[in-house]
Amino acid sequence: MTLGTLIEALGGKLAQGKAKMAVDGVNSSESASPTELVFAEDAAAARQALASKAGAVVLKPGCLDGYSSNVSIAVIEFNQPRLWFARAAKLLNTARLATGVHESAVLGPNVNWAQAWPSDPAQSLVTTRSLARTAALLPAW
Repeated sequence: MTLGTLIEALGGKLAQGKAKMAVDGVNSSESASPTELVFAEDAAAARQALASKAGAVVLKPGCLDGYSSNVSIAVIEFNQPRLWFARAAKLLNTARLATGVHESAVLGPNVNWAQAWPSDPAQSLVTTRSLARTAALLPAW
């Protein structure tokens, strides 16, 4: 997902960086990678976030006088950075949910795969969720 997409969905202002930047997760300032997002609610945390390896940071507007300490990091301004961060985490997690049935899934001996997996794509998501719930209840023989 791109920063631009997140900003469109959640609001905020891109104060530094590019909207096309890809973001694939959230993390702490200490552990973030260049494709992850962090947040800061005060000047000390903002300086730490800007010194991190994160790709983007969400800050309160006016938290710092300038962001030039790390021009490679994107800066999103939002009045409630923690809230923006949490909502972004939810959107990013939803975007990377796996589809289908994992190769190690164990199904019961009486499952008819042709009946369990419909050819209609509209039914596939419902069936996948139903199978996942059912598989969770079955013992692994």
